[in-house]
Amino acid sequence: MQKLLLLLLTSFLISYSSFSQCPNPPDAPTNLLCWQVPILDIATCTWFVVGTQPIQPTGLNCWQIATLDNDSCVFVVTGTQATEPTVACYQTAAFNTSTCVWDVTGTQDPEPTIACYQTATFNTVSCSWDITGTQDPQPTIACYQTATFNTESCSWDITGTQPTEPTGLACFNISTLNPTTCTWVVTGTQPAPPTLLCYETLGSFNVATCQWNVTGMQAAAPTNLLCYQTAVFNFTACEWEAIGSQPEPPTLLCYQTLGTFNDSICGWNLIGTQPAQPGNISCYQEAIFNDSTCVWDIVGELPSQPTDLECYETVGSFNTDSCEWNVIGTIPAEPTGLECYNFATFNSDLCIWVIFVLQNIVDIEVPTDSSYTWPVNGQTYSENGTYEFLDTANCVLQILNLGTTGLSEELINLITISPNPTNGNVLITLPSNYNAQLSIYNYQGKLVFENSFLSNGDLVDLTGFQNGLYIFKTSVNNQLFINRIIKN
Repeated sequence: MQKLLLLLLTSFLISYSSFSQCPNPPDAPTNLLCWQVPILDIATCTWFVVGTQPIQPTGLNCWQIATLDNDSCVFVVTGTQATEPTVACYQTAAFNTSTCVWDVTGTQDPEPTIACYQTATFNTVSCSWDITGTQDPQPTIACYQTATFNTESCSWDITGTQPTEPTGLACFNISTLNPTTCTWVVTGTQPAPPTLLCYETLGSFNVATCQWNVTGMQAAAPTNLLCYQTAVFNFTACEWEAIGSQPEPPTLLCYQTLGTFNDSICGWNLIGTQPAQPGNISCYQEAIFNDSTCVWDIVGELPSQPTDLECYETVGSFNTDSCEWNVIGTIPAEPTGLECYNFATFNSDLCIWVIFVLQNIVDIEVPTDSSYTWPVNGQTYSENGTYEFLDTANCVLQILNLGTTGLSEELINLITISPNPTNGNVLITLPSNYNAQLSIYNYQGKLVFENSFLSNGDLVDLTGFQNGLYIFKTSVNNQLFINRIIKN
């Protein structure tokens, strides 16, 4: 602000002088200090500089510095006191304005004198020395020993020697140091004489073996015993006794005779052998030895001829190798060269192959004065009658019964059996308000299932049936519908 006022004053003086004695004043001086102001001397038409520098502030701290700011033309004081240092618990920090640094005073307490088993650690929290460590416990010593703690080795010194163990003891004596009296105690007595056997005699006490000398030996066991005898020593009679008796003769089989006693095997000799088992018996017979009659009995009968034969089978001769009846006959060859809509099923009752036609029979009721176009072949019929058409795409023989009786075409199209093939249930779909009779035949022409009152939506479970081809014959309103269903 001061510098701005000086410039305004200078401009005014120049403007004033231009209209006075100094019409052409020289340029005002530059590079002036902030406190300096140029003034034009109109008498001499020259410039002179006036102004004094601001006084530097006093009373500053040792860490402060005053610097003149040329923009504001005032002194700016800068500098901060040094951060107080971190000191130990026993130290104190004081700021020295003479040296302008912190003075740290105080000393740590001297480490205390400790025992050899102790450790001194300075605790900065309590600001004192912590002493840890304990003296090792005094060891357990014998009655004749003394324990003294050695501060140099920091361990217990054990001194003292055991009293001398007594000598010249008898073999049965034992010396034991008594820790209470700290003296040797001698215990033990001479063993009592042993109980003698009938053949033994007591001698003197043997100090070498520390037991009584016993003389006398048991007599040797006899060797001339029979095979069934055993020698046992009798201490009362002081002699050996032979025990055991000869085995009783065994129970003989019907073909055996008792012989003499055999000392080698220590048993009775038996004479006689069982008669040889007969070898010329049939495969269905078995030989069993009869101990009552002492002969072989032949049991077993010829198996009955089989009755569960197929219609084309007959019973032949009995086969002694397989031990069963030979069955003769094979099923007649299945007919070949059938049309795609034919299939053959073997009839066990007639014992022939029966050929079925896979056909779809349609009964259409048409007024007598109308004609009918059959969708399966596109043909138009105007007269009642039966018409056939081979559907080669599905290999089905379509049969049209055109007349005044029967089901409508719409209802016929609603008769379905699905799915096909199936591995379990099949769904029977019938026209509304109609019931049907269902018969199911296997590939051999045998009736395997029948339902005389079948309704729309009924399920037929084939889960327990063998895999293969089944013929579904569905009768609705006296009309027969045949379907082939594959079970897999």
